[in-house]
Amino acid sequence: MFWLRSFRACSHRLFHSGALSRDQVLEQLQTCSAEDQVFDVVGRNKAKLSTSHVSFAIGWLWMFLRERPLMFRTIKQVRNHPQFLTLRVLAENKISLMDDASVVDMLYSVHRLQVEHHDTLVQQLVTEAWNRLERYMKKLHINGSVYPYEVTMLTRVLSMLPSPRPDEAVLSRVNAVILQCNLNDLNTYATVVVKWIRNDPSYRKYVCLLQTLNRCSRERLHSFESLDVVLEEVKCLSEEYFDEMLLDFLGKSWPNESMVTMQKLIDQISWTNVHELGVYLTRTNYFCAALMDCIASVTTENMDKLGIHYSATYSTLLPFAVLNYDPPKAEEFFDVCIRHFTPYISSFDPHLLVLLAYALALADYFPEEVVREIFNVDFLAKLDAHLECMSMCIHMKLIGIPKMVLNRYVLFLFINLVFHTVANSSISPAQQQIHKMLGDVLGGMNCAKVGVLMPYFYTVAMVTLFQIHFKYDTIQFNNEMKYTQKVFI
Repeated sequence: MFWLRSFRACSHRLFHSGALSRDQVLEQLQTCSAEDQVFDVVGRNKAKLSTSHVSFAIGWLWMFLRERPLMFRTIKQVRNHPQFLTLRVLAENKISLMDDASVVDMLYSVHRLQVEHHDTLVQQLVTEAWNRLERYMKKLHINGSVYPYEVTMLTRVLSMLPSPRPDEAVLSRVNAVILQCNLNDLNTYATVVVKWIRNDPSYRKYVCLLQTLNRCSRERLHSFESLDVVLEEVKCLSEEYFDEMLLDFLGKSWPNESMVTMQKLIDQISWTNVHELGVYLTRTNYFCAALMDCIASVTTENMDKLGIHYSATYSTLLPFAVLNYDPPKAEEFFDVCIRHFTPYISSFDPHLLVLLAYALALADYFPEEVVREIFNVDFLAKLDAHLECMSMCIHMKLIGIPKMVLNRYVLFLFINLVFHTVANSSISPAQQQIHKMLGDVLGGMNCAKVGVLMPYFYTVAMVTLFQIHFKYDTIQFNNEMKYTQKVFI
């Protein structure tokens, strides 16, 4: 009996100590799926946070932000959160306990989260890093490194430092690894060299390096044998991300050359990569009928596959709307896409559903389910809450203008849905007079509507509909066709 009791006590201590050895705080951080959850864990465990917890939490915050498009990253909100201040204070107090890798990771994280350079945390991290470098007298292999990613990383870091100009050793090392680099690394080198040229009046020594970069980038682009590899490497190579000097280096025909490569690999377009190809076509704003026809064909044939996520429909449809192109069997293509995402309308992020509806409207498609969902008061309230984190400029550019254009389309095409109310009580005498004048000029009061009040409280002072009839003659069609042009005032 005593032996069993002692065994029970021993086993209890053993298993209890095993449970205690688990890092419960780290496990809680690892299960987080959003910034708010990370901050909640930090707030509940302030006294338990170690250096590894602080480093992991700050890195985790950046990971969540990195997965979003640039305009939807809530960096300012994260940086101003009270629990982020807690993480900064803890990091300052525990810098001396961090290992070298943690110091570097922390410095990268606070830089990506746009913490001010004069912030005490940044200053202490930089000071600690320099002190450790000075104490570390061992000669490293990095100066003679043959790994391209190490040379790329060090070159990018050197370009960020306030050093006057690179020495010959740096330039020779860059020249040595360029042939082994992918397009992303070549893009990094091109950006760095352009920065050096701007800061160094004696730019002639960089001319040879620029020529080598130009040649290697084109050779790399023409040597691809996999479309997936091409799409992975050209993600950042859109004209909107290049300044004028860098475009001169790459050449204005860069998008054309990338399209030639993709057309060469057109047989590899499948349901797994149509959405990434659509994203690239939209970003470059480059029209290629062969690629777009293939996207439409593959999408129509494979949309029912479980691997195509409903949210990928937007990026697949967008190039057709933006470039104003109807592929063969366009109606079937759009109908298949609409049927695919319709059951998941309530699962869309609000801003994405508005942009999807706007893209469909540009292509003259107005699914009633989408229209009803967007012009619903509950949805609009959710959209406003979602957009609070955006600046007014981004809000109007990405969502506000598409939302107002959608409203104007719906005003005429879905009158029976009764989304709008006429605010007769608020019509001024001047508006009534303008309304009457427009009715007389346009041939009837039914051609003008006044004081349209939208569910989200934007007011259109006057909306006018013109019926314009004209002949549309082409080689294929010689018959008279009627078109309606909507003119909004």
